[in-house]
Amino acid sequence: RTGPRGRVVLESPETLRTTLKDKLAAIEQILPQLMELYTQQAEPLEITRRRGTEAVTLLLEYLRTSEPPCRLMIGAVSLLDLAGVAPETETILTEAVTKRRAHVLFGAALSAPMQRWASALEGPVRCRWLPSGATVGSTQLVTGQAVVTLATDDDGVVGIAVASPALAGHERSVFDALWRTARPAP
Repeated sequence: RTGPRGRVVLESPETLRTTLKDKLAAIEQILPQLMELYTQQAEPLEITRRRGTEAVTLLLEYLRTSEPPCRLMIGAVSLLDLAGVAPETETILTEAVTKRRAHVLFGAALSAPMQRWASALEGPVRCRWLPSGATVGSTQLVTGQAVVTLATDDDGVVGIAVASPALAGHERSVFDALWRTARPAP
């Protein structure tokens, strides 16, 4: 310990022993909680990566099989513009929206095929548009258990699915905040 005028004062061995016993007793009190944390095995993340049309297929499979409501934000990576995308892509998207399985948030700049699809939706759908000037660089699906993102790199479209309820919860909060700022479909 430090004494007056910053000098070091040696403690007696008995004082040191008492201090160590007190600290050991404190550790013993929290040891059961520490052991519980130590023995809990965190589930490993399931991460799936796909490229090109397989990336779109990955997103559609999650959309088709996940418990509603899903949240789908469609940005610069269009689900309908890729060469070789399955013809049922538009049908799967339409069913997801019209059967109220998904909330859809559109970025301000959509491709012509996505604009046609969005304007053809009929009935009470849960679609909104981000304000003019708001750009969304990727397309993202958020389910209760996973997040699937489609983005582009130098080699084309890449899709990444991360099965993580914690990540999905976070991304759902982000989506919901954007949803509140968006306007209803024109």
